[in-house]
Amino acid sequence: MNKLQVKYLNLLQEYSNEVSEANYPYSEKSGQYPEKHPFENAPAEILDDEELMLECFEYDYAECFKFCSYRLRNKKDFVMEALKYAGPEYDQIGENLKNDFDVLKSLKISDFSKFGYDNIKDEKKLLQLINKSNCKDYTNYHWLSVYGVSKKKNFFLKLIDDSYNAEFCLKWADNSLKNDFNFISKCIAKNAKSIKFANKNINKFEKLVLKAIKKDGEILKSLGSKFLNNKKVILLAAQTNGEVFKYINKSLRNDKQIAFKCLLKDPQMLRLANKKFKANKNLILKLIKKDFKCFKYIDKKLKLDTQVLKAVILNTSFGSGDEYKIPAKYMSKLGNRNLIIFALKKSEWWFHDLSNKYKNDKELALITVKKSDYQFQYVSEKLKKDKDILEAAAQNFLNGSVTLKSKKVKKNNINDLDNTSVGLLDRDLYWYIFYKVNSHMLNQKEYVEVKRIRSDILFSDYDVVHYTGEMLGGRPHGKGYATNEESEWADAAFPATYDGQWLNGLPDGTGEFKQFKPNYYPPNGKVDGHYIGPFKNGERNGKGKELLYRVEDRKTKWRKVEYKKGKLISYKN
Repeated sequence: MNKLQVKYLNLLQEYSNEVSEANYPYSEKSGQYPEKHPFENAPAEILDDEELMLECFEYDYAECFKFCSYRLRNKKDFVMEALKYAGPEYDQIGENLKNDFDVLKSLKISDFSKFGYDNIKDEKKLLQLINKSNCKDYTNYHWLSVYGVSKKKNFFLKLIDDSYNAEFCLKWADNSLKNDFNFISKCIAKNAKSIKFANKNINKFEKLVLKAIKKDGEILKSLGSKFLNNKKVILLAAQTNGEVFKYINKSLRNDKQIAFKCLLKDPQMLRLANKKFKANKNLILKLIKKDFKCFKYIDKKLKLDTQVLKAVILNTSFGSGDEYKIPAKYMSKLGNRNLIIFALKKSEWWFHDLSNKYKNDKELALITVKKSDYQFQYVSEKLKKDKDILEAAAQNFLNGSVTLKSKKVKKNNINDLDNTSVGLLDRDLYWYIFYKVNSHMLNQKEYVEVKRIRSDILFSDYDVVHYTGEMLGGRPHGKGYATNEESEWADAAFPATYDGQWLNGLPDGTGEFKQFKPNYYPPNGKVDGHYIGPFKNGERNGKGKELLYRVEDRKTKWRKVEYKKGKLISYKN
């Protein structure tokens, strides 16, 4: 390879690296793309160098193809090689190859209107091109009605077989096909939405509508008032789609037969139903069994009904949202203690949204933490100091968890948390467990270097935080320095450091907190946030100074600030 070839290959490598860096959201050069491609003004001998260009394709996914010489862009084997990458578009292909079937098939065309049926007269080949294309959305296939195939029934039937959007094939078909009962029936069998494009004046159109609606009730909304006001059609549509309830008028929504059919198919439609249906207990119990989330739409009196709430408890699926908050509110309001105990035995997740009265109930808290140490964080501050509650939650944690192999994994030491989510344990519980298995460290003073500690408040729960400094009882206590720079999350959530006073494991006293820009690590990285001042219980608290950007003067500079429990309450320029 001569010097000129090496030069342009190196230029392309540099260009590709710059593009990659611009595409990376956390890069300092994110969004800063090169002004031009290095081959834009390259000498003719470079742009006609087949061997070099083939090598270049690997660096820029054949983006450089568009700069290639006329000869190369018309050379079939070269073009076919380029098409193995993300590269050439139809307009960039040489004129001699724009109608070549092999090239067009490999190109995966997105816009057929550029060449049309006139250039590909073989229907089988045209079907192959369509099925190999990147254009599976037939909404834009208007060219089908222009280039000689719109009247060809067999062509459309084959197209429907392979189509993602068969409904639109009928849209671009000739009027003769839009009046063909058998053809429309086959379109409907593939995609019921095709009925939208059939000739509405066709004989037996209603029969076609019923066939389509039976397959997909949603299409009712696009068929006009004649069918939207037809009870028979609505009931048929509701068999497959309860959402038709949205599109019919209020008088029909009040029809008991229609309402029950639609609501039982889609309980969420209860939000649109008449009050009498929202207060129908038998109906509501059936709906809750199908979808407990409809509870929020039912009559207020039923929200306080023990039987209804019990049905919600039995049919709630946690992890799909927080819809259980509303029934938990009414469960607390009803005050049926036995019902609450029943709920907690069914799932500890109910505890999370019970009223404070029940979060301060020792019996209920014990039931909960025995099932999940995670729920310990939601018990009242008073009960977090209760030894029975602490011990129950600790035993739950130390007894281990079931693995995918259905074997219990015991955690015999708090250090086992290194391989679990430390942040899932409440702080009070963490230290109770720590001293339970490390009682010898309770009053032990020491100085440590680069020791992993629990991350609290200033650092993300999932950060790996290392500490250097004074400790008491296994906790940072006195003067010390902590950083999350070795965390796998540091890139996404800002590398950070704290240097200052600690008390019982938390920043407390005078300290300095720094946040660095992503990928810029301490101690000399670019600072994104900087505070010097007092801390209390791990949070900024009191008067200090901070490097702040303010819209008012569009400047980042040191400002006098005052915090209260971690919230900025005032600042001065």
